[in-house]
Amino acid sequence: MLFKIFTIRKMIKDAKENPGQFASGEIQDFLLGILVVPILIGVLLLALFFILGFTSVLGGPFMIGKFFFYVFLIGAGTVSFISWKVIKFTKQITKKEVNRTIHVENVSKE
Repeated sequence: MLFKIFTIRKMIKDAKENPGQFASGEIQDFLLGILVVPILIGVLLLALFFILGFTSVLGGPFMIGKFFFYVFLIGAGTVSFISWKVIKFTKQITKKEVNRTIHVENVSKE
């Protein structure tokens, strides 16, 4: 409970000092949080295909295991790259919009 209080205090301080950076960081954390379960499932499937294709642990190396391993590896790499670009773009746009909004509000108050 005490750690959570200190974390909230730090978040409030960061939000006051640099709201654009804070908002973009929160968006990034949210999007990465959504992707945690699919990433874990993907890693487990990739490990299973590796075991089936390249070791004799579950009955010997199977050609279909190698095939699915490489197909899944290429697919996972492509999806990871696209997800990384989307998260980076979203973070950049959020930071820019928050800073623009705060600038417009400050100008209109003066």
